[in-house]
Amino acid sequence: MERATRRRLYAAWFSAAWVLEGRAIQDVFAVPGLFYGTSLRFYDPNIDAWQVFWIDPLKSVFFRMIGRAQGNEIVNEGKETPELARAYGLVGQSSATVRWIFADITPNSFHWRSERSSDGTHWSIQREYFAHRVVRGQDSQMGKVVRSSTHS
Repeated sequence: MERATRRRLYAAWFSAAWVLEGRAIQDVFAVPGLFYGTSLRFYDPNIDAWQVFWIDPLKSVFFRMIGRAQGNEIVNEGKETPELARAYGLVGQSSATVRWIFADITPNSFHWRSERSSDGTHWSIQREYFAHRVVRGQDSQMGKVVRSSTHS
């Protein structure tokens, strides 16, 4: 049986920059009314991948992922925490895997989606965002407006 999909559109903003003297990248991603979060990521040569830490203080969520390039995409993957499941409107403990994928990356846009799987084979999209750069004055690093939708 196919599940009905509900989509809601949100306005959002995103910014990213190198921090800690160029040792890490921090992004701030906010969808007012849905979440306010930041991730800190750094390259770990011991595993040849990026360690990614996501924090949403509004919903008390902390989530750790491992990020790697896969073809033309960047895939961050980790075990779903109870706090993340709750933030997505899911109840109970979870052993699901979640991956956050950056795709169609250009200097001025990207497509981001959150996928979830209980078995590692069948994935469902939970949220997706289509980001486009908006230049405001001299600061082209800030002010990205995002068209997004949630799936449920």
